[in-house]
Amino acid sequence: MLDWNDFRSFLAVLKTGNTLAASKELRVSQTTVARRIEALEAAVGLELFDKRRTGYAPNEAAQSLRDAALAVETAASSFETLAAQLKRGLAGVVRLTTSQIMADYLLSPALRGFHERYPDLRLEVVAEDRFLDLSRGEADVALRAVIGAKAQPGLVGRRLSADRFSVYCSRTYAERYGVPRNGAELRDHTLILAEPGRYRVPIAEWIYTQVTPAEVAQFRNNVAGMFSDIKAGHGVSVMSDVLARCDPDFVLCFTPDIDQPHEIWLLTHERLREVPRVRAVLDFLAAHFAGHPAFRQMRGRTG
Repeated sequence: MLDWNDFRSFLAVLKTGNTLAASKELRVSQTTVARRIEALEAAVGLELFDKRRTGYAPNEAAQSLRDAALAVETAASSFETLAAQLKRGLAGVVRLTTSQIMADYLLSPALRGFHERYPDLRLEVVAEDRFLDLSRGEADVALRAVIGAKAQPGLVGRRLSADRFSVYCSRTYAERYGVPRNGAELRDHTLILAEPGRYRVPIAEWIYTQVTPAEVAQFRNNVAGMFSDIKAGHGVSVMSDVLARCDPDFVLCFTPDIDQPHEIWLLTHERLREVPRVRAVLDFLAAHFAGHPAFRQMRGRTG
């Protein structure tokens, strides 16, 4: 039966050219290396080295087996790494729920670094505007905006930043039509808004104290749609300051003078808070967003 330690000795002798140097690299005795080379030759039924006083010279058979032995080394290393991560709980699947717009502009830039850090931990992203219920196990982690700290009971997590909503347009729109600077000027512009009553948040209630539904050019009932329309220069709309700062084409028109207790949180259920793979996701994303320019600008604000 082939022994992985025999392969290690084989590769070390191929690399160093003699059993003494190989023994130092492997931190075993020279006798052990020589014995493992003999065991491998016996197992495969081939002589692999011309054993000279000056060292071990690999023959044609050894050269032919080199790449296969390297593949065995890679597979064994991957096996050991995965086993260690499983032991620490850093392998498996974590299901993360967030909105489509947050997935595109906040989460996606973090994913490459996450996968490099945790190659055996799969992050399954569910991007939709519906809030999945963490208490019922519909997801493990949520990246979402909440009103103040009024998260669902039983949830714990990290507050990433305050947020608020302002009125925005694109640079192209501003150059062509100018920008509104207060609520009274909104009716002079092409408005793209959610239907009245769609969102029970301060900005949605305020906007319809300034304009009537009849003055809205287009209704959009999701934030991603409003973001796309602003970016395309179709009109003026309201948008999260954090999200707007992710795109240099967005122009801030004005921020309504209203109380906006919005916050962005990373959340999980309290029963999962000490699960290693869940903590790995929370810790990594919290560190990533701590350095995010949009979050740095908003951090510490409450409205």
